[in-house]
This record gives sequence, structure tokens and C-alpha cells, in this order.
Amino acid sequence: MLSVPCSCISSLELIKENNNPNITLTLTVEKKRLGWYITTTLVNNGDDWIFVEKGGYGDIGCVIYDEEENKVWYTYDPDNGSAWQIGPDAIYESFTIWTGVDMDKNELPKGTYKIVGKAGYFQGDAYIPLETEPDFAEVEQAKTKNVFLDNIYVFLAKILNTILPF
Repeated sequence: MLSVPCSCISSLELIKENNNPNITLTLTVEKKRLGWYITTTLVNNGDDWIFVEKGGYGDIGCVIYDEEENKVWYTYDPDNGSAWQIGPDAIYESFTIWTGVDMDKNELPKGTYKIVGKAGYFQGDAYIPLETEPDFAEVEQAKTKNVFLDNIYVFLAKILNTILPF
């Protein structure tokens, strides 16, 4: 059995631009051996169904920014949404693993990176964007890599992503 150390960074909750108390958006970031496990969760605490994706717009995920506020990596891509709604007490969730690289898979320099959870919902035809308060990841200097172990971790992560309904 493989044991991977975990230090939970935080779990943040927000409703920044949301005037609907029936919707909760949270961001959880955990530093693991493979990278940062990032979960963005939207919960419909209301009594009605809500659209979280509609007509090719809407999504859930995260955006990671460098110290100069440049977007370096993301899973939140609202322009590529489909049609999806969730009912009362339902959860809409995104899970990803970030390994300290940019969207082109280039290793990022040492520094502090801001992680923000993003999602939204529709009120009629108006899309109400939601954003969590930021969390932060500290990227350290690249260490000598053990390619064999890294390949095993990536393989296990892919298996978990296939098995678990994220």
C-alpha cells in the first residue's frame, strides 16, 4: 500500500458576487506528494433546481495566478459549458491535480501562486459568476526527480480519476 503524506492547506467558503444565500461555493486545496489536489464545490441549498451550465456557457473549476496576477493555469472554462442543472441539496464539483506547471506543461518558477475557485449559476438568462476567496500554493525549487516514482503517481492518479465520480 502506498502512503502519501498530506498537509491540508485550507477549505475556504464564499459567496463574493452571490446574493443568493441558497448557493455555497467552496475551495479545498491540499498539498500532496504529486502536487496540489484542488476541489471546487458548489452546493444548491435551495428548494429549486438551478442551471449551472446552459447554452454553451457555465462551468466549475479553478484558476491559478502568479504573483503578477497573470493566469498561469486553469480548469474553469465557462465558454465550453453544456447544459447542466442541479436540484435541491445537490452538489456540483470539480477535482483536479496541479503539479506546479503552466498550461503548456512548463515548470513554473519558485514563488507563491494564488488559487481561486470559480463557478456560477443562472437566474433566468443572466449568468451569476461566483468566486471563492483565494488560497495560496508555494512552489519550491525543482528537486531532482525520480521519474519512475513520478510515473507511478501519475498512473495511480489517472486510475483514481477514472474510478471516482469527479
